[in-house]
Amino acid sequence: MKFKLLTLFSIILALVIKTYSLSARDGVIDDEEVELLAQWELKNADDSLRHQKHVGILATELAESKQITEEFTGAGAMVKCKTYHHYARLRTAANEFELNELMKHESPIIRVYAHRALMEKHFDADKDLVAAIAADSTEIEWLNGDVLVHTTVMDMVSSNMFLIDEPDTLMAFTISRLLSSPTSFSKRNTIRKRESRRWLDR
Repeated sequence: MKFKLLTLFSIILALVIKTYSLSARDGVIDDEEVELLAQWELKNADDSLRHQKHVGILATELAESKQITEEFTGAGAMVKCKTYHHYARLRTAANEFELNELMKHESPIIRVYAHRALMEKHFDADKDLVAAIAADSTEIEWLNGDVLVHTTVMDMVSSNMFLIDEPDTLMAFTISRLLSSPTSFSKRNTIRKRESRRWLDR
């Protein structure tokens, strides 16, 4: 019994040491450490600041991306995308407060992905920040399958709001196609305004 308790204590101690030593590895966080960040119990302000620092490293990694992407890209959407993997790491590690703060990030890529993560994790998004990025006309690129779409932050935010709420409907598919179409700006603008109002009025 004592041996089992000692073994369990050793495992817990090893995890704690590894978690707190993340900052000592010159800004490199592997996938296993991302999972530790997701489970990290923040007991005080120092814990929160350390956690935010590590999440900031993941955000910096993602901010190097040139476009928003889905999980699979290329012809037939068969190729796993590195950018989406970076996003998934950030979504896993970041908490509600951190994702809301990232909606103020200088990178439009981070702002869109932070909002998307809040929607996917069913966290409470700050409505003032959502209103700000829902009116953000910064131009970005979205790689949807094998189609490169020139769009804006506000269009992507509207897409996040609708597709997360109703991911499996025919209407969601139709909206996705409209948002992907380079010739449907007026339709996209109408959808964007309607979905932004719908979410903000909740």
